[in-house]
Amino acid sequence: MLEGSCLCGGVAYECGDLAGPIGHCHCGTHLMAEWEDQDTVILRLGALDTDPGEVPVGHIWVSHAVPWLAYGPDLPMYPEGIPQRGASK
Repeated sequence: MLEGSCLCGGVAYECGDLAGPIGHCHCGTHLMAEWEDQDTVILRLGALDTDPGEVPVGHIWVSHAVPWLAYGPDLPMYPEGIPQRGASK
């Protein structure tokens, strides 16, 4: 079980296992996101209080990042979200 909360502690949550890869997102500070056409929600892991047991696979939404943010060379960068498996480039 993963647990998380906002900085002030006014909002807390719990969730089960992660259903997809972790990416460093660079647009916004929301706790979660939901798309109407999908049956899962996107959990913003920066608010986790427990270790998810996985590491990020890349930096996502870098097209929305502030220009002064420096990225390390260890992870790939994607202008938008992480490409879906089998998607054409």
